[in-house]
Amino acid sequence: MDLLAAPLQNLLPQAADLVRAAASSRAFERAGEAELALQLGRIAELGRLVDALLVDAVGEVMRRSEAPVREERMTSRFGCRDVTELVQKITRLAPQAATRVQRAARAVRPAVSETTGEALDAAFPSVRSAALEGLVGIDGILAITDPLQATAPRVTAAARRGAADIVVAEARGEGPDGAPPACAELLKIHAQTWAVALDQDGAEPRERAAIRTRALVLGVATPAGVPVRGMLLPEVAAQLQTIFDAQLSPKVSFTPAGEDVPLLPHDDRTRPPRSSTTRSRPRSVSQHPAACCRRWAGTHRPSSCRSRPRTSPATPATRTRRDVRSRSP
Repeated sequence: MDLLAAPLQNLLPQAADLVRAAASSRAFERAGEAELALQLGRIAELGRLVDALLVDAVGEVMRRSEAPVREERMTSRFGCRDVTELVQKITRLAPQAATRVQRAARAVRPAVSETTGEALDAAFPSVRSAALEGLVGIDGILAITDPLQATAPRVTAAARRGAADIVVAEARGEGPDGAPPACAELLKIHAQTWAVALDQDGAEPRERAAIRTRALVLGVATPAGVPVRGMLLPEVAAQLQTIFDAQLSPKVSFTPAGEDVPLLPHDDRTRPPRSSTTRSRPRSVSQHPAACCRRWAGTHRPSSCRSRPRTSPATPATRTRRDVRSRSP
């Protein structure tokens, strides 16, 4: 007995006609700013209602795929290994999106009694009612329930539901401060604040859980190498990162055992050596100070003057003809 296939089939042509009419008539471009904002809100509300239907449908798929016998599961009948693959094939969603829908379904789908088949309350009834009214979509459901679900081992279900009721009031615009309906990001901040307030144990239980889940597994060797997977504590990961940085740094070199590497000579000079770019250009013979000195001495030397010693070729380049003339008698 199919109760939704016919109504949904009737809605599809109407939705398609509406999309084509909006695109052909350029309705968004012709609308004013106030009209465009109103249209955007209505489209988002329709999307949230569709999200509510999608979450309920995926939740039922999950319930029918929880049978202990593999052959009795819905996923096995459709040739899929798990619910994520089945949702991907039917809805054409990405694996991450399919996983998010399943998380939302676990939080708001009603449980079913195994003995009577009666529908029981969901984990967060107020969040479910808000989703059915189109107030929150998948993003809003996860923003409220994820932080509160993380406190499940330490906080009672009643306390979590009470916190969710207060956050849902913010989504309805009925919060204590009278603010307008909050978006998913603000709802997440409210839920995280309540999670911190309800979690009286602090970080110690989370540290114990991290210690229990730590692991380092080497996979089966492949032609490309050996895969590694696992879970490290933060301090261990920091130490390992330091080792990797030391090994991969281009400034660090390692020498094989037993091999001597000569050390670089120590440079005790106080002034840096002159580079090749700062050295003076080579002078010709006529421009060298020694040649200038000899030419001047041969033409202007008085008879009573002793012969001036020849200038060493190592005379600094800063000595010029003016310096030689200043020393003439």
